[in-house]
Amino acid sequence: MSPQAVLDRLYAYTDFARRRTASYTAKHYHLDGMRALLAALGNPEARLRIVHVAGTKGKGSTCHYLARLLTESGEKTGLYTSPQVFDERDRIRVGGRPLSWAEFTRLFEACERAARRAKLRPTVFEFFTAMALVHFKACGVSFAVMETGLGGRLDSTNVLSPELCLITPIDFDHMDKLGDTLDAIASEKAGIIKRGIPVLTSPQRPAAARVIRQKAERERAPLTIVSENDAGLLPPALPSPRYQDGNRALALAAFRRLGGELGPRAAHRVLSSPVAGRYQRLGRYLLDGAHNPFAVERLVDSVKRDPHLRGRRVAVVFFCLSDKPLKKMLGLFPRTWARHYFDLDLAWAPGNRAANLAALGGGKGRPPVLADWKAVEAVSRVHDITLLTGSFSLVSHALRELQWPLV
Repeated sequence: MSPQAVLDRLYAYTDFARRRTASYTAKHYHLDGMRALLAALGNPEARLRIVHVAGTKGKGSTCHYLARLLTESGEKTGLYTSPQVFDERDRIRVGGRPLSWAEFTRLFEACERAARRAKLRPTVFEFFTAMALVHFKACGVSFAVMETGLGGRLDSTNVLSPELCLITPIDFDHMDKLGDTLDAIASEKAGIIKRGIPVLTSPQRPAAARVIRQKAERERAPLTIVSENDAGLLPPALPSPRYQDGNRALALAAFRRLGGELGPRAAHRVLSSPVAGRYQRLGRYLLDGAHNPFAVERLVDSVKRDPHLRGRRVAVVFFCLSDKPLKKMLGLFPRTWARHYFDLDLAWAPGNRAANLAALGGGKGRPPVLADWKAVEAVSRVHDITLLTGSFSLVSHALRELQWPLV
């Protein structure tokens, strides 16, 4: 079966990441289907040592750093993240290696057979989660680092029994689903906290910190706040971006809580390695999947503080999904940076183009609209660095255009 054929079969199932109008209620989001699918597969998660990670910003990077630290220390480690950066295979990795298309196909077919036998109709995300756990069990991993998809409380990964929970910084995002206050959003994220299971959290804004603390107290879960400024935690002289330091610190603290040991040179090497789609430099291009105002603010700050980019002419090529505050995010980039909007056509989001072009409005302040990759290349030729950001969909498109190999 070709990669496209298996993806067509997978996406024929309900995909709430693409069907954004689905209400965030028990009708659409619940854990019973995930539990039933795992039971039909013989509960592949039962004996895995799991680290469960939630948050608004940095949870994917934190997962990557933790998995790399564990792998470097000799532990066979599974990593499950979303969304994909290059293509669907990179959501599931063992020892840093993504799935092949043959493995992806075998895993999907095995999970689909089990679902049919049990008369289940899983969602796309439930399939991905089950495929990861089946793969990790088959590979005999020592640890599985699992990132939530949306929120935490009702996320499919929340059926797992972790030995450690991590919460990265919480801010405003997915407010149509998670709520329009920080308390409400934090309550969803803190839903991963389990009875008696230790929790490590990044420093949080007061409202989010209060919700996490109260949830941990109710669950009698030991709570530790981990900061990049904690004495002796991070190795010195880590490279840009600075916004990764908090994620690096949380990953390193988690690694040590799990009993991991690495020398300072090895830890520095692991934490210095770039994460695909996050401040990823490819020639004249800088790719970053920042897709909410909080992430864009941290990205801008990191570019400004990057000694390698000081005094350089910067252009921004921006794209986002239509449920994001497009004009607000564009307004966060300095006026000295040439701002452009990339008119990316997503087949699975047919209304996105029209909605975004309408949101851009008209008049003097409207950024130039780039119709294709040749237009992006033209922008890059007259600037020192071209920052592509706003969505992992744009990052994925850029990686394909730049012929970046999936590794």
